[in-house]
Amino acid sequence: MYKHNKSEQELEELRDLVFVQPSDQPVSFEIINFDTMDVFLLTPEYTGSRGFNSYVFGVDQKSGEEFTIMFKKDARVWETINYEKVSTPVNKNDKLVVTTRNTEGQGDTLTVEYRFDRDSKQFIAEQ
Repeated sequence: MYKHNKSEQELEELRDLVFVQPSDQPVSFEIINFDTMDVFLLTPEYTGSRGFNSYVFGVDQKSGEEFTIMFKKDARVWETINYEKVSTPVNKNDKLVVTTRNTEGQGDTLTVEYRFDRDSKQFIAEQ
């Protein structure tokens, strides 16, 4: 749920989502500011072997519109982004820069830059 002032809107229903946290305290979002929107990372697990998986939401700074953001790389689309434990995604030149572990298990890191496509509400990996 996204609550702003006195309005409330359901952004996404995350079915069967398990939160693994060190306590029962409320979970804070990581916030990344862009020129026209704020990006919020919801990370259900505070620890992981290969990094963190986060659901990502955006809020348009002018209109207040809130939306779920998906990730696209090549022909694949994901509902979460995975990033290395020691490197939270950042805004660099209005692109989301994400450092993740190599999915082939080699242990190497890979940095990907994503540009935001407003029409599709997706961060799209740049080649």
